[in-house]
Amino acid sequence: MTQSNTEIAILNVLLATDFSAESVQAVDCARRVCNQHNAKLFVVHVMDVFPFALSDDHAAKARIKEIRGKAEAQMKDFVRANHLEQSRVEPALIEGEPSTAIEKFIREHEIDLIVLGSRGDTGISRLFEGSMAEEVFRTAQCPVMIVGPEAKAQPETALFNRLLFATDLSRFSKIALPYIEFLLDENPSAKLTLAHFVEQEVANVHERHQSRRRLEHELTEMIGNKFRSQIQDVVVESSAPHEGMLKMAEGLNADLLVLGVRSGGAFTRAATHGFCSTAIRVISEIPCPVLTVRTA
Repeated sequence: MTQSNTEIAILNVLLATDFSAESVQAVDCARRVCNQHNAKLFVVHVMDVFPFALSDDHAAKARIKEIRGKAEAQMKDFVRANHLEQSRVEPALIEGEPSTAIEKFIREHEIDLIVLGSRGDTGISRLFEGSMAEEVFRTAQCPVMIVGPEAKAQPETALFNRLLFATDLSRFSKIALPYIEFLLDENPSAKLTLAHFVEQEVANVHERHQSRRRLEHELTEMIGNKFRSQIQDVVVESSAPHEGMLKMAEGLNADLLVLGVRSGGAFTRAATHGFCSTAIRVISEIPCPVLTVRTA
């Protein structure tokens, strides 16, 4: 996808699944997006064939065949159970390390959006198992919509009418702006709330007031004139970012939180096994899907 909202389109959507309950919770969201944009849905499962793929002996080949057979059966069950037998749905089994294999599939099939479920690992399990959702959205070459464990179910025909964009005003977060304008353009009835959270404000009341007015103006100016009428509110609050986002999403009954996120870089795998980022903490608790757009 390009960075100009006039060129953005959602034609091909990838639903990543490991056949878990977390995957199921993302199905309706993926179908909702495809219905809105008349997009094709690829239901993709990455088979773990390591270390058998490194060997050419009979036992290794037999084990890979067994893994594929099990995955094929699981995919059939998943498609049937979630009513994904439509003509514009294509199941696919791929091999490799998940984020790398998904990235290859994205390039080959011109995927515009990834949708996946997340159990929101924030505890000790994260240190050992990591967060696959975070690894994907830190590396993917297209936006990723993540449905966390607290996200409320929505009808397949429902539009994203209440958008929340939380930004620290960095160039990383602003990468999401073309996609926000795309969503507003696609749905003229949609309303947008812009939010910035300040963890430490100046003590002087007058200076604090002036600073907030300046920040509110900067937030508004980020949105093109064409879409200013769809801005519902511009909020600058004193709060830790993840706490502010959760509180605001609940208060607004938001349909979608949009975040611009940093690339994972060379240490993505290590980072997703360490302390939780703000993004993953929010995904773990927020009652709506989260659309992440990363920097190159």
